[in-house]
Amino acid sequence: MSFAPLGTTLLADGVGPAEWGRVKGGAMNDVSLSSLGAGRTRRRRHLARMIVVPLLTLTGVVVPTAWSSAAERSPLPAVHGARVVDHASGNVDFTGEWTITDPGNGDTATLDVSDQKNDGSFSGTVTPPGDAPAAFSQPFPVLDGRVDGRHFSFHLERTGIGGTGPTDRNATYTADWDGNITGNTAVGSINAKTQPGTTLNPDGFAGARSFTAHRLSSVSTSPGTGPAAGGVVVTVSGSGLDGAVSADITDAAGKVLATVPANGASSSGFTFMAPDLTAALNDADNAAVSAGNKPVSQTVVEVVPHDAQGSILSPPADYVISAPLVSSVTPSEIAVGGGQSIVVKGSYFEGATAVDFQQVGSSTIVSASATAASDHELVFRTPDLQKFFATSTAAQMNIDMYVRVNVAQTFGSVIYSNSTPFVVDNLRVDSVTPSEGPLIGGDKVRVDGAGFTNVTEVDLVAVGGSSGKTPRTISVPVSPSNDKTFSFTAPNDTASASVGASTSYDVVVVASVNGQRETSTTSSADRYDYKGPSVTSVSIAGLTVAADSGVPIVVKGQYFDGVTKVVVKTFGGGAESVTPNSVSSDSVSFTLPDLTKDLKSLGAKSAKFDVVVEIPVNGTTFSFVDSVSSVSNEFTVKK
Repeated sequence: MSFAPLGTTLLADGVGPAEWGRVKGGAMNDVSLSSLGAGRTRRRRHLARMIVVPLLTLTGVVVPTAWSSAAERSPLPAVHGARVVDHASGNVDFTGEWTITDPGNGDTATLDVSDQKNDGSFSGTVTPPGDAPAAFSQPFPVLDGRVDGRHFSFHLERTGIGGTGPTDRNATYTADWDGNITGNTAVGSINAKTQPGTTLNPDGFAGARSFTAHRLSSVSTSPGTGPAAGGVVVTVSGSGLDGAVSADITDAAGKVLATVPANGASSSGFTFMAPDLTAALNDADNAAVSAGNKPVSQTVVEVVPHDAQGSILSPPADYVISAPLVSSVTPSEIAVGGGQSIVVKGSYFEGATAVDFQQVGSSTIVSASATAASDHELVFRTPDLQKFFATSTAAQMNIDMYVRVNVAQTFGSVIYSNSTPFVVDNLRVDSVTPSEGPLIGGDKVRVDGAGFTNVTEVDLVAVGGSSGKTPRTISVPVSPSNDKTFSFTAPNDTASASVGASTSYDVVVVASVNGQRETSTTSSADRYDYKGPSVTSVSIAGLTVAADSGVPIVVKGQYFDGVTKVVVKTFGGGAESVTPNSVSSDSVSFTLPDLTKDLKSLGAKSAKFDVVVEIPVNGTTFSFVDSVSSVSNEFTVKK
């Protein structure tokens, strides 16, 4: 235990000088530390000091939580029954058993306030640890105890505890306690001293130390911890609570955060609906995220029951409000492009509406809306996390995710959960070359990007289409040999064109990581368009040809791959089909069929005819994709 400066020894009769801290003098008797036996450890010496010096120089102590050594002792009795405190007096209730803990070694002393009157006076005892020296082993009676509002004070005194010099055996120890009360927490200072002193230290010891104490209340809450956003039913259990009509919920400073109705009050307790207390637990300006791996925020508020006249019915009950607490995410490895469904398990998800992604040390935050399926489960779709990679070609990054609750009462503030790391695969498509090709497919398409190590297929996902329906998708198996580029052969898409469906597709790369499917995000950079045949010119000898001339004709255009038929037709008349003599991607040649009967059916000596090239749908002979007619595919025929 740390005692700076000690400056004294409170020692009973005995022999031999002792030196504790920086002040010399004093002796020890048969109940002193030396008589505890050689088997006593350094721990035992610290335990003994817990009362010798803390009652003199009690250093800053901490509030023991529910899992501290203080709480592991046998259960305490109720705090002297439920007591009505006259609200008009303005004095808070100080009755109860308060645990004071030494932060250096965890040793504890106990302050038991056994009675408090409406005028603010109270009595009680301070009990040292069980293995304190004999002169301090018995409880100290509390003298001059008084509560004035939230402020309290009392005095401890004991004479005949041993001297501070070799000829003085009648030293007196005194300690004045002064502090403030907030619910079940008390903080303040202890001014302690011994007199008379010694030749080296004629004034004796004098010093002040701060302390914090915690009261084990006779009133409890279940659950003891709940979401800061509220919305859960809390049961308050105790005694003498049948007159409860409301309860104030206060913060650490005693400020009333909310007043709630006491529902179904009986002598043993009542229930209330936890209100929104986010204002008492907020991390403004993304403080939790910026810190990285910050523990989940929790704080204690107090529940103070009142009757119809406003009188306080019992000491307050502790209730812990908590930020969301994440325990697991599935899957925990995701693609940079987003769009994956994530399930988050944990607690206190009430009020959570979003998740934020951020790297430690980075100011970049990428958010996604989230839905709390229950207080223990949250679902969301991953956002596009490309901002974190920028031009990086790294295959993966670790990016933290935080569940976020927006604070209702304080604009711009938020509450964050603990951080949860995601492995983000840099799976993206930067370019597709070529970006368009013939309906019949066959193009070797190169895909450049990143994160291709685990890619197993390419999905061509139709752009547009009917709203609310799953877009047409063509899947092509691939096996990239590196992380940055691969190629695939464009499949036949004539079936899609024949029914008027979209012929523009996003090239989506699909990876499988630990059994999880990951996909790249879509963008204009990954677009591949299928193009149908189009005629740009018709080359023929002369401006006008005879219907039965059988002249050769060459049709120029683009995306003629797969053409198997040429149709010559006229508006209002017939049509003649021929098999082309030759076909390339930009040229088709054929021999003009006899069009005499077509002119005859029109009753005309001449007419304009269109040239249409046709591609069979998936190789069939029953359905074709036609080139579009325009002035560029016309020529004139005469008898």
